[in-house]
Amino acid sequence: MSFDSAKPYNDLPLLPAKTELETKAVLRKAIAADKALAELKGVGELIPNQVVLIHGLFIKMSSETQNRVVKDE
Repeated sequence: MSFDSAKPYNDLPLLPAKTELETKAVLRKAIAADKALAELKGVGELIPNQVVLIHGLFIKMSSETQNRVVKDE
């Protein structure tokens, strides 16, 4: 797929999608993700200063992103 800056969104399909998006597999993954987020919220509430957790995750994600950029160059 080539990019044409004069043509917005290029080859994106029109909405609504013609295929079924809410399949059993997708719904199972959504339920599992919801459960994992609920567990994370519960564990996060045990941490007295949740900002420390957020900053730690941000630093980890930033360093992983920088590592990917360096490898791709």
